[in-house]
Amino acid sequence: MEETYQQASKEIESLNKSLTDLEANRLSLESLHEAEKLFQSVGYSVDKQLAQALKEIEALNQELEKTEKRHQTLSLDSDQAQEILNELEEKLRTTLASRRQLMIAQLQAELEDGQPCMVCGSLDHPKVDGTQADETALKDLMDQVEELQAQKKSKSLSCQIVRLP
Repeated sequence: MEETYQQASKEIESLNKSLTDLEANRLSLESLHEAEKLFQSVGYSVDKQLAQALKEIEALNQELEKTEKRHQTLSLDSDQAQEILNELEEKLRTTLASRRQLMIAQLQAELEDGQPCMVCGSLDHPKVDGTQADETALKDLMDQVEELQAQKKSKSLSCQIVRLP
């Protein structure tokens, strides 16, 4: 009987150890299930954030494309405006030179021998060739100069606006 009792005690002890091991395994399994749920939750959150970040990147890429196209357009506009401005400046220089020549001719036409020049005060007028100044042409050239100066100012402002970042 003693032997049966010892054998039963050993068996009970073995069963208790197995029960303890099973309980530990059950707790480990529960911890794994909790960890798996947490991992899935975190994974879902990360996926959601990633999807949102990708949408934002796509929107920024589209905005960048629009900005690059606008920059190209403005660059072309700026080049064209600068070309027009250069043409206006050249036309203005030419028109100013023509106006000066007509003004000189007009002043020369008003010179009289023995009378002082109204520009320099000289009594001698050796370069007067007798060319008559055309008052209408002078008025037209003065109007053209004013118009060209206004156009130049307008185009200069346009060039500055186009170049703004």
